[in-house]
Amino acid sequence: MADLAECRELLGRAETERSRRLLQTELAVLEDEHRVALSAKDAYGLPAAGDHRLASYAWDQSGKFVRLYITVENVHNLPAGNITCSFEPLALDLRVRGSDGKEKYLLLRPLCDEIDVAGSSYAVKT
Repeated sequence: MADLAECRELLGRAETERSRRLLQTELAVLEDEHRVALSAKDAYGLPAAGDHRLASYAWDQSGKFVRLYITVENVHNLPAGNITCSFEPLALDLRVRGSDGKEKYLLLRPLCDEIDVAGSSYAVKT
């Protein structure tokens, strides 16, 4: 947590664009590590069994669109509420909660360029 605070402080004092970009990238990494560490604990503070990062994905980009392709077994059997995707200008966070309660996630941060958050969407295909 101290690393996060220090990185935020340094970002606030950064004077050059390059320094700001470097610190923003590092801050995003630290925030992700902190968030994963917090979310990966059960009610007793122990690591949650079965939460997995989706490490295998593909994408296609053309013009102004980027499409991500992620394979999750039995996704067609899950309720729509078990699949969420949130967008930020420089991030994408996909969560799939299986019928067994275990979560798979794909967190892409920082993205190479800003995305149109309002124009971003996701769809489940089988």
